[in-house]
Amino acid sequence: MACNSKVYDLNALSNDRPTALIFISTECPVSQKYIPKINQLAAEYPGIRFLGIFSPNESGEGIRAYRQEHNVRFPTVTDADNVLLHQLGATHTPEVFLVSVDKEIMYYGAIDNWYYNLEQLHQEPTDHFLKNAIESVLQHKPVFLKDTRPVGCRIEQ
Repeated sequence: MACNSKVYDLNALSNDRPTALIFISTECPVSQKYIPKINQLAAEYPGIRFLGIFSPNESGEGIRAYRQEHNVRFPTVTDADNVLLHQLGATHTPEVFLVSVDKEIMYYGAIDNWYYNLEQLHQEPTDHFLKNAIESVLQHKPVFLKDTRPVGCRIEQ
């Protein structure tokens, strides 16, 4: 699994399959707790490319240690110049953007409703926002819920 420091933008994404761009952080406990869920979704949906996005404030050494400690099993990149952050308008970690092969944002926001604010969470999520959006996209159906409020740590620029 890769960890690259490249300038990425939506146009650089391959158009062979939809992509879930997930803003994550080594410092955010909510982001850390979602890594197993993201790993599970990436394994369950090979028709979707999962790409973790770190901010340029994160060190390469810190990211490598984080990937190992949290068993990150999907590729990650550093958004070196905050290009994706600005293109997409990401505000929190974790925050996901499901992008079609045509570069259309099909869904953005929270992965699910496990956290309902920064310090409170349900025992188990009851609404699986990203999973539902992925299934709709893979079945070539409209995404019913296109956006939700992300819950997590604010992205510092």
